[in-house]
Amino acid sequence: MLVSIVGYSQNDSTFIKTNDDDMTGDTSYTVNRSFIVANDKQNLGAVLRASTSGKTKKVNFLIVTVVGLGCVENVTLLIKFKDGTLWKGNSWNKFSCKGAAYYNITGDLAENLKTKELQTIRITNGRNYKNFTYDVKPKDRRYFIPILR
Repeated sequence: MLVSIVGYSQNDSTFIKTNDDDMTGDTSYTVNRSFIVANDKQNLGAVLRASTSGKTKKVNFLIVTVVGLGCVENVTLLIKFKDGTLWKGNSWNKFSCKGAAYYNITGDLAENLKTKELQTIRITNGRNYKNFTYDVKPKDRRYFIPILR
């Protein structure tokens, strides 16, 4: 039983991977996993991924790839944390038919993500005002905490 619990926690943990290029000698850094917020059919929702600049271990932005809400523009991300705190922000990129929305992880967002568990995420497409709300699964609630500390 203990082996399966340890294996489960290792698979769901989030950490920053070091990528060494043997050919160039360069080192880059990436977050090891993303997580999906989607309906049961997985035809509406998004993939969330924390990202580094590549050259440092510092996580500095969030990429949200939206599915099922059409071409996106000025995407609003609303995050409710387990303690009831709300954070609301708009993507800094304006338009994407690939569903891409980008957010800088700074200020209040950074402080909340590094110390609080996620509870609910709502994504609203500013182009057509369609939205999707998702209750974060327990395995993903602490996604940001280990990589932002």
